[in-house]
Amino acid sequence: MMHIRRLLLASTSGLNEIAFLYVIRTYEFMKGHGNIYVARVLTSIGYNLSAMGKNELVDNYYNAAINMLYYLKMPEDIAEVYYNKSLNYIMQGNYKEAVHALLVAMKTIIKLHLNSLRVCNTSKVYALLALASIFSGDRFSCERYLLSCKQFLNYVIYRVIDTTRTEAVHDYSRCDDEMFLYSFASAMLLWHDGEKEEAFLRFEDAERYLVNAEGNEFFAYSIYRESRMKLFELLGKNELIEHERILLEAHNKRMHEIAEAAPLDMLKNINLESLSDGHINERQINMLVKQHGLEKDYQGSKRQMEFISIWQTIIDVNDQKKDTMIENAMSNFINHFSLDCALIIDLHAKEPQVLYNDTGCDMTDEVIKGICDIMIDYPEGIATSKIAEGFYEYENVISYFGVDDVCSFVAVPFIKNDALSSVLIAYVRMKDNWHGSIERYMLNEDDLSIFKLLFRELEYSIARIEANEKANEMNKRLKQAAVTDMLTGIYNRAGMYQEIEKLEKRISVTSGGMDVGLMFIDLDNFKHYNDTYGHDVGDLILKEMAFVFREVAKDRGFVSRYGGDEFIIVIESCARYELENIAKDIYARIAEADGFSSQIKKYLNHDIEFNEEKNITCSIGISYERNVTSESQITELIKKADDLMYTVKTGEKGHYAFFLNQMNLR
Repeated sequence: MMHIRRLLLASTSGLNEIAFLYVIRTYEFMKGHGNIYVARVLTSIGYNLSAMGKNELVDNYYNAAINMLYYLKMPEDIAEVYYNKSLNYIMQGNYKEAVHALLVAMKTIIKLHLNSLRVCNTSKVYALLALASIFSGDRFSCERYLLSCKQFLNYVIYRVIDTTRTEAVHDYSRCDDEMFLYSFASAMLLWHDGEKEEAFLRFEDAERYLVNAEGNEFFAYSIYRESRMKLFELLGKNELIEHERILLEAHNKRMHEIAEAAPLDMLKNINLESLSDGHINERQINMLVKQHGLEKDYQGSKRQMEFISIWQTIIDVNDQKKDTMIENAMSNFINHFSLDCALIIDLHAKEPQVLYNDTGCDMTDEVIKGICDIMIDYPEGIATSKIAEGFYEYENVISYFGVDDVCSFVAVPFIKNDALSSVLIAYVRMKDNWHGSIERYMLNEDDLSIFKLLFRELEYSIARIEANEKANEMNKRLKQAAVTDMLTGIYNRAGMYQEIEKLEKRISVTSGGMDVGLMFIDLDNFKHYNDTYGHDVGDLILKEMAFVFREVAKDRGFVSRYGGDEFIIVIESCARYELENIAKDIYARIAEADGFSSQIKKYLNHDIEFNEEKNITCSIGISYERNVTSESQITELIKKADDLMYTVKTGEKGHYAFFLNQMNLR
């Protein structure tokens, strides 16, 4: 394994003659460990031979590796060999063959839904396709591949480095190679179109990236320097030509020395014929890729079917709150499909609702309207990615989330009765590292289909939960109405007995009884208000008095309207001083209200004359008992307080009295 580490280090540092020595030693070490290792070593031999300028020998090793990998059913490794073959073709000036080899690699990436190849990012494949195309005279393809490459590299060019990322970044993800090739190919395209000054500037960009490419661009170095010299000559920049010539001569000298010193005799121990079972053609390779693609799709479909079963359990509406269910469902959905962000907009209500949003985008009314207006034009939904040619066709909606930041994107509109009812958006962001543990980043039409199914079910579940919540709320209101006095908002007689039952249940779980105080209240002069100002004012007085009783009983008990103008206050205390203070508080509040004259004037909207002797007040009978253990004892307290209240009322009104063994009047 030490040989492999040294081999990778030397190869990626441009020390190919050293890498060549290690690769031969690695072959001797690995040849007994299985054909996959031997095939990969043969690929490394071909790569390093190419880097050392021994281009005529390379295909033998690449083809032997392809044959072995075919029988091992390793289409991804075969794609990497074709990528390496393209580099050798570029060195030889065989640009059409380079394009062909790169397209074989790209077809594998697309068919197998790969994020990248082990040896390079997808953006580098596009950059090489652009470069090889312009040198083969295919301007149109060059421009098309540059656009595809730029879809990835915009993120690199314009991103703000996120220092909070902890994910390891491979050498490949530095993108200096891609940026060099992209700039080089762009310069050649501009030159082809007659924009020489712009081409010069783009060549200068390429030069900056080449410095950091760590020797990986050996295959394009000569044509790069030669192209710069020709452009400089056309632009009359003679002072720059000599510098380019010196660099090119130094490179050629170095390559010649490496080629001369290459220990080719070490290859004699590798018998390629014994490692190959015959020539494998591209038709066979295409069939292998197709078979693996179908198998991968099948495994993906099987995995999705398993998830659908899990999903149905997740969105089960039994005993779930809507927000909790959605949060749980989205967490599982995002994790299963390796997504970064998702958004759900619901349009069933009068105003749009954002049910879920972890995109980091502020969903203002304007943004929501913009997204929904666009999605109306795509009733079948959207599925696209940076490797799709039509990515920028959907820029109008993707731009809300950052075109350069989005790698692949799915949007699902749900239509009901010819109107948009909801929208799901899910996407994968661009990565600093395309070689991580995530299975894939490129969402496609298959994902669109499964997302439609999953979120149609989610929409149904949300509708059922909302219907259940409405029914529960209605039942709650009906139950509340049954125990609530509609005029005053306090308990009615049924509500009072319901609270007494609750009190009795609390008493039943205690070791002793509970102290209870009870006030039976009847309004004085209420008939005067009804007869003088009308029943609407009478209702107003009932509400105002109920408010007074509720305030004095707050946190100590409850109040109910027993009937007509009679009220009962139940207090969880039998302390005489406390009950007496409550009674005094009632009379103080009534006195301060001054017959509720201001409220009545405001209600009638005119001034009126008040007779203070006829101001509203009340008579109160108070009973209490220690260690109450049953409802019947409370019923007895009601009777005692009621009897006492009438005794007070037949005498001087507007007073309270206590009942305890004997009557104590005040």
